[in-house]
Formats: sequence, C-alpha cells, structure tokens
Amino acid sequence: MKLTPTARGRLAASVLAIAGAVITSNLFLLAAGYIVLVGILAIGSALRIHLKFITVIVLPIAVFSLIVWPLLMGAPPGEKAGTDPAGAVRFALLISLRLAFVGGIIQACVLTIHARDLAVTYRRWGLHKEWLVAALGATVLAPEMKRRAERVYTAALARGLMPDRSIWSRMRVLPVMLIPLTAWSLRSAIHRADNWHERRLLERIDKLSERPDTGSVPASVVLIFIATAWLLASVVLRWMVFRHA
Repeated sequence: MKLTPTARGRLAASVLAIAGAVITSNLFLLAAGYIVLVGILAIGSALRIHLKFITVIVLPIAVFSLIVWPLLMGAPPGEKAGTDPAGAVRFALLISLRLAFVGGIIQACVLTIHARDLAVTYRRWGLHKEWLVAALGATVLAPEMKRRAERVYTAALARGLMPDRSIWSRMRVLPVMLIPLTAWSLRSAIHRADNWHERRLLERIDKLSERPDTGSVPASVVLIFIATAWLLASVVLRWMVFRHA
C-alpha cells in the first residue's frame, strides 16, 4: 500500500491531531502521540528538520518554562504562588511537549509533500491563483533564505566581521545580516510579481494543479482513523478531569 495520503486526507488528519493536542492536558497521552508522530516524520524523511526545530525552538522555551513556573512561581497558572511546584513542572512540560507536537504535525503535513505534488495538494486545500502561487513561494522561501544567509555569513567571515561559523558568532552578526536579507526579500518579491503577469503564471499554475491527486485513499483512512481516535481520547480524558475536579 502506498504510504502517501491524499491532500484532503493529509489536511483532515492534521487538523484532528492538532485539535487533540490543544484539548488534552494529559502528559502521557501527549507523549504517546508524539512518539507516533516521530515515527511518521521518520517515514516521511522529515525527522532531521524536526530535530532542528526541537533544538532551536522547543528546548529554549522548555528551559525557560522550567525556570519560570516551578522555580520562580512555584505553581501553575491560576494557583497561588508556591503552593504546587509539582503542578508547575507538569504545566511547563505540557506546554513544551504540546509545542513540539503541534510543530511536528505541521511539519509532517507540509514537509512530507513531494515537490511535484505541491501544486495539486495546495489546490485541493482550496488555494487558487494568487493564494496558490503565494503558498508555493512560501514553501521554497525558507531554503532560499538559508542559502542567502550562508552567503552573508561567508562574506562576513571573509571581511573579518566574525571569527568563525559558530552559533555565537552568527548571533553576533545577526543584526547586520538582517539588512541584506530583507533587501533581497523585497527585491525578490517585486521581481516575482512582475514575472507572474508577464508569464501568465496564475493561469498556468491553476491548469497545472488540475491533474488528479495520486495520494492513497487507504493511507488517508488510516491516518484519519488514528487522528480521530487521538482526538476522542483527548476529549474523554479532559472530560474526566473536569468531572472529578
């Protein structure tokens, strides 16, 4: 069976999974869902990018949350300060794990789409003409920005503005780097807009995205079933918490 879901199946499963993550307050359920998500990311060859997201975004937020809530506040939101340190730890872990899960779902939804299926997928999601082209442009913007940033870092290194390529050196020249990157983004956006009209890109991309969706219906059904079960488990456990409160 082909493992790639259809465009609408991919979107439906992602929405259900994110809804379950927002609803649940059970750490064990969220951790179990995250383990399944890591497997999906590994199958879709997006695990490496997700690990970068965890390292750069989630871990600093988790460390900050563990400092603020258990150590400084000593209680989760809504409780008197210093009355529930254990609850503060659970809250800090919950928001960190929820962020990792939601970010991973979005990455699994978008980054596992093959390049040749991007236009078809976005079209099935209801994007047309300007919105469709903008979504396609946004998808390739991050890799292009990364390449441009590496060029700026190389130039800064050659001019002696940074001693090496370590993360601390990069952070030091970040304000300087933002100026050429912003200028390039604006210039590139104007150039793309001119090309859209000259090459009749809006009409051509709409015709290109009309080809049939090659995703697997059985794979979509399996994903939607898993996401629905996850959402129902989140709702039931949250209802039991409110019932016993």
